[in-house]
Amino acid sequence: MKKKAHQNLIRVYMKRAAECEEEGNYHKAREMYEKSMNTARASSDSSAEGEAYHKLGNITVLLGDMEKALENQKRFLLVSKEIRSDSHEGKAQTSLAQLQEQLGQVTDAISSLQRSLEIAEAQNNLEAICDACTSLGLLHNKQGNYLKAVHYLEQNFKVSKQIGDIARTEKARILVGVAQGNYIWSNGFVSMVDRDLDATVQWKSHGVVPGVT
Repeated sequence: MKKKAHQNLIRVYMKRAAECEEEGNYHKAREMYEKSMNTARASSDSSAEGEAYHKLGNITVLLGDMEKALENQKRFLLVSKEIRSDSHEGKAQTSLAQLQEQLGQVTDAISSLQRSLEIAEAQNNLEAICDACTSLGLLHNKQGNYLKAVHYLEQNFKVSKQIGDIARTEKARILVGVAQGNYIWSNGFVSMVDRDLDATVQWKSHGVVPGVT
């Protein structure tokens, strides 16, 4: 009976928090999410506690405190691992990666995204695979790791075709082209033209990047 009362209270707090967030009252929303988290913790409802941490992380971003947001998402990750929820862990890793990238923690962001990708692949969650590969590809591209960028963005393109979403597939194709172009220019486009005309024709005709398999 007491557990049921706590569950109802958590739902009330979460609903009210979402309403405040929609209204732009982020401080009140944070207060409601904190009440939900504390109630969930007091009633040993780990799943609800983790979700409250996740929401707290998101609302704290809107309030401009990135470090606190990162702390909340790390707590969400910890709870997700404790309850052995791969789906929650995947969501936590994705949220962490976004914050880590913004805070300049690139190595950590890549690690979080790779774990997110592992979980998505284990669950055969095609959309999550695409999202993780896109994020990894764009992050590597930004860092100048063009070969790795091509690898992940080509994987995104391949899985996008499996999903069958035309718009997603077209966007994925464009991203592959950008990464391939960056890779080629970074390795000396003029030299490639002078020394390997056949490879140049393959790239122009079929998008095959020399040295990329």
